[in-house]
Amino acid sequence: MAENQISYGYQMPDAKTPDEELLRISTDWEKESSDYHGQLKRVQDQNERYYKGNQTQLERIPRNMSNAVQNHVFTAIETIIPIITANAPRFIVEPPEESDQSIKYANALEKTLSIVYEEKDIRSKGEMLLRHMLIFRFGAWIPYFDKETNEVDVRWVRPQRLFFPKTDRLIYYYEKRDFTSQEFIDEFGENKYKEFLEKRGKAFKETDVNNINEIFTIFEFHTPELTFWKSGSFVIEKRKNETFDWGNKDKNYFTEPRVPIILASAFRLGDEPVGSTDIIQQTIPIQDVINVTNRLIINNATKTGNQQWLIDSQVMTEEEAKQKITNAPGLVIVGQGAANQNLMRRDAPPPLPNYIPELKVMAENAFDNIAGTHSTTRGERGETETLGGRLLLKQSDYGRIDLLVREYERCVSELGQWFTQLMKINLEGEKVYRSYGESGSQFVKISESMIENGVKVLIKSGTTLPTDEVNKRNEALQLWGMGAIDPETLFERLKFPNPRESAEKLLSWKQGQLQMEAKARGTGAQQPQRQTKPMMNPRGEIGAAQQKLRGGQ
Repeated sequence: MAENQISYGYQMPDAKTPDEELLRISTDWEKESSDYHGQLKRVQDQNERYYKGNQTQLERIPRNMSNAVQNHVFTAIETIIPIITANAPRFIVEPPEESDQSIKYANALEKTLSIVYEEKDIRSKGEMLLRHMLIFRFGAWIPYFDKETNEVDVRWVRPQRLFFPKTDRLIYYYEKRDFTSQEFIDEFGENKYKEFLEKRGKAFKETDVNNINEIFTIFEFHTPELTFWKSGSFVIEKRKNETFDWGNKDKNYFTEPRVPIILASAFRLGDEPVGSTDIIQQTIPIQDVINVTNRLIINNATKTGNQQWLIDSQVMTEEEAKQKITNAPGLVIVGQGAANQNLMRRDAPPPLPNYIPELKVMAENAFDNIAGTHSTTRGERGETETLGGRLLLKQSDYGRIDLLVREYERCVSELGQWFTQLMKINLEGEKVYRSYGESGSQFVKISESMIENGVKVLIKSGTTLPTDEVNKRNEALQLWGMGAIDPETLFERLKFPNPRESAEKLLSWKQGQLQMEAKARGTGAQQPQRQTKPMMNPRGEIGAAQQKLRGGQ
């Protein structure tokens, strides 16, 4: 972006902007983003309370009343997250041209991204991203390049530490970060650390570096062009955006610099960077109904189990009743006329109206309809459900969760693009990655020169959702019977340890069968040539092999 270019009414700073001007701009940004941050934080605090189980005015309930919480919020969130992150996404890299070299390079990048996803434990970081999105209305990933290890990585940030304006496009953000003395020196150098302490009215001592108990809060600002750090009225340092190669713009994967952050949020209306609502806010009134009706049922059950005593004064005095009536098991009551039901009896309170338990069930169903987490999806089994009915219910829930799935896949796809950009501008030499598959270890080499201009990085839609292994195997057998797949693919889907070896054994066995049949007919047929991947006809000559295979299953 040009130095004087104005976007959304802002004079965007760059590396040449004086520190005094940066302080003024950052102060304006803090005022602008603080209102929106406060609005989000009020919602985030309430959502977090409900997620942890502090629900429906729990702190105001008298001690003698039930404070039960049936936490459907927690159950729904922790059901959705494993579903979305069940499988590693399948990255797809499209080469810029149809040449052998471009295809080779694209395949290497595709395998590298898949290996990095596993090595850097992106699945766990994705779980945190989704948990923040569902509870705090948005989650955030910060991609970066670790120059010490020569590798790409990503970190998640708690949303309460992020500040940005309420605009339809994220043009800047800043993060509240904590640095120890040593971390400060590692990032900015010892001279900056001395200057920083002087600004704070402290003298530098050698022992300060080892004082890990002292934490400095620093605000880190990011724009597409600039990154700078500020503490109070002191600009610690400013740098051009390090996620973009400014010296050779043709070297970048991105066509223009970007703000280095990935935001995950659902239910956007287009007038703000994150969603306008969330699942917890939509289900809080229903969760309150579940808790209130549940407490009414428990309170009534408590009263029913502790029936009232009606005692005539002829039996005993009030003081005697307080001493003798303890509700202990096997209680023996002695008094004049104690055996007379007209003088002494226990009265049960009236039963709870039927509409209260029914209201509770209706609220539970309404909650599951919104969240898409019915009993089948949660792993519970209904007494009247059939296998087909369970599959239909699970598919309907997956359709409800599909919006969140697509948002997570968008973030993973964007992360793959960020990894490609960071590798292209930062990789030093050739980096070797190793993957562990069903056929053993495989090595993949990647370098900056192998990431060509014009390459496209995306992921295959729906690959993160869990798969039904039984249906997958049945489908493989059906395709095999139709002659639509080869033996190696069949064994892969049947989860054989070494599909290629199993396919070759099947071929060898079939060749032996053909030789025996030829000798029996006396035709003197020649032995067929060995092939790596033969084309077989499952309806013809391979029929016997197929029957043996199915018998083995």
